[in-house]
Amino acid sequence: MGFKPSYGEGCVVVFGAVRLDDGRSPSSADGWQVPTLNTPHTPEFQNSGAGYPKILSAPILGNPVQIDRFSNIPAELTKYRNWVVWKYEVENGEKPKKVPYDAVTSRHASVTNANTWTTFDNAISSLSGSTDYSGVGFVLDTASGFAGIDLDNCHIGAMTPQQQRIFDALQPYGYAEDSPSGNGIHIIVKGSIPKGRRIPGIEIYADARFFTVTGNVIHPGPIQDAQPALDAIFAEWPGTDISPQGHADQPQILEDRAVWDKAADAANGSKFQTLWAGDWSDSYPSQSQADQALMNFLCHHSPNDSQCIGMFWQSGLGQREKAQRSDYVLGLIKAARSKPVKLPDVPNELRRSLTALWEAKRGAVPSPVPADEILPTVDASSLAGQPIPERRWLVDDVIPGDNVTLIYGDGAAGKSLLILQLAVAALRGRDWLGWPVRAAVKVLGLFAEDDLPELHRRLVPIAHSQGVTLRDLAGLVLAPLAGVDALLAAPRANGATLQPTALFIALVARIAALRPGLLIIDTLADAFGGNEVDRAQVRQFVGMLRKLAIDYEMAVVVLAHPSLSGMNSGSGTSGSTAWNNSVRSRLYLKRDETNPEIRTLELMKANYAATGKQVILQWRNGVFEPISHAENGSAHRQASEHSVDELFLEILTEFSARGQNVSRAPTSTNFAPKLFASHPKATGTTKQGFADAMGRLFSSGRISETFIGPPSKSKAVITHSHSMFGLPAGPTEAVQPPSNYPANSNFGVPTPMETPLPAPLPTTADSPTNYLPSSPPIPP
Repeated sequence: MGFKPSYGEGCVVVFGAVRLDDGRSPSSADGWQVPTLNTPHTPEFQNSGAGYPKILSAPILGNPVQIDRFSNIPAELTKYRNWVVWKYEVENGEKPKKVPYDAVTSRHASVTNANTWTTFDNAISSLSGSTDYSGVGFVLDTASGFAGIDLDNCHIGAMTPQQQRIFDALQPYGYAEDSPSGNGIHIIVKGSIPKGRRIPGIEIYADARFFTVTGNVIHPGPIQDAQPALDAIFAEWPGTDISPQGHADQPQILEDRAVWDKAADAANGSKFQTLWAGDWSDSYPSQSQADQALMNFLCHHSPNDSQCIGMFWQSGLGQREKAQRSDYVLGLIKAARSKPVKLPDVPNELRRSLTALWEAKRGAVPSPVPADEILPTVDASSLAGQPIPERRWLVDDVIPGDNVTLIYGDGAAGKSLLILQLAVAALRGRDWLGWPVRAAVKVLGLFAEDDLPELHRRLVPIAHSQGVTLRDLAGLVLAPLAGVDALLAAPRANGATLQPTALFIALVARIAALRPGLLIIDTLADAFGGNEVDRAQVRQFVGMLRKLAIDYEMAVVVLAHPSLSGMNSGSGTSGSTAWNNSVRSRLYLKRDETNPEIRTLELMKANYAATGKQVILQWRNGVFEPISHAENGSAHRQASEHSVDELFLEILTEFSARGQNVSRAPTSTNFAPKLFASHPKATGTTKQGFADAMGRLFSSGRISETFIGPPSKSKAVITHSHSMFGLPAGPTEAVQPPSNYPANSNFGVPTPMETPLPAPLPTTADSPTNYLPSSPPIPP
């Protein structure tokens, strides 16, 4: 039930949405009485006998949320990527709870998973653009270093003695505001605390908790260090230590990814991975039983309930509506915890390392860990007598196995088509563009720019070109992600390092089940959530992909767009040089300016082979076909340019023979490149291709300009430097170019500073003199 009426001129008011525990919005049929704006802000909950409150009173809706008031929130908070949206939810007739949601995906947010948090602007945009949410919230975590104080059932001038003393002690150090109900006060300061603490009417948190934020300011800040005041409060007033979920809980020992890895690598790991992927029908009579089994796995490997719930919501089973209910997952947790919780089964040396990290996080002095257990080494002499490992290749000397390859390509150059051709070639063990593929392998492709219909359209001609049908492509697994969040890694709350997203964890599960020999990621811009010029983040992301490649013995190929400077320089790169330095192979697909159907694919970097390989491709019948190969790209380019140069001279000869003059001036109606591009012999060579050839031919002296016509109307035409093909008879005296002809003009065609002069031709009474435009003779 969400309303967004006008609330005064220039102001938007949002009333919080309420959802029943079965996912429905409340109505009069459910025994709900919807309050008006005049309903007093006092709790009124009366059970109707059906498990629901009879009256939904104003505390559910809270005060109207005025979007413009969010500008009051201090920049110390808004600069962090710790924001969520929230809504009221009612479970089993209990008091409504504020439940956080990811403002980007609209799924449940986890206070222990930064991937489900977003920027302040995104949260405000989601709130103002939807009637589903009641407000925005800030997630407290140790990385941001804030502590939040929640004073319940009070307001200025009406506090308990304890509340007043805490307010007086902390308010000068921080930002204070009214709570959403208007019947409480929130204070945020800088500082840390050992654990969450509850004192009657007061709660204090600094980690794994989200605070609703209204912008209804009591004290604007600034937010300052209040550590001495916090320490004094904890020393003076004993209270109940509370966990992020409000019940007994254990600290988080491992990151989400480490928990997933341990569960997947256990003896029954294949069962866990199947459940994680959402596949349960072959092993369980109901999905609820499968849900419980997956939660049992998570609780076995993690003692922290918040982490288990957050990971469950990231799994395939956690996506249905019932599984997204807080009461449901808490029930799963309760059942899973009915047996003693074991700490993750990790090797002793890893356990010691994790313990040291945990103690350091708490401020304790870490226990020493032997150096040889942190940094294992191998003496080279131990390799003596062992067989030399064969280097693994997907495509010989082009795409290495067990590693990461980048393929850059100009916009609309055909990268996605090219990579689909690689996918089919790898699946069938056939040559790719004339380059040999080592063996047939399964393929998994993430396509963030194309939907399934587009992939379908492209695969049909590719299959046809290899003499097969789509039925023969079993083992080519497509993941069309167009229009959804395709990030595999995103910055942590501190913005310095990356952490894997839920999609990355799901990807690992798919890889473990499928065991592909090739993983395709299209494109880098969609999968990488960091800063492309941040060297550390770039190397970390490539390292994540390389670990996948090594662990699962597959090639990883990532498609990317070059920057404008990368296109202009011919390097085809973008962002930090760490992209090029971190991958083991890099290719560049670029268009041919002389023919819109031609592409050049060149091996720009190869750690394990020679660079410079090139294949010239032509688009025919929906696929790229190789038309020539070269081991040396420079020599290949020279040969290609020579071919266009000779074609220019051949067509010029035809034009001259029939007396049709052509010009080098781009504004002329007889501009040679334009006319030649429409000639039947052009076979796709473009105007720009002929213009480039014309520039080379002028520079080499193989063509030149001759002025024809009387002095008052003379014009420059292009001729071969060694003859006067097709020139009409003219006067014996020299013809001066027109006065408006610019000296040394090249009409936009680059020429060197020193142009070799052709040999002078004899002047006869039947042929005019061949003048050079840079130095026309003076007529007698």
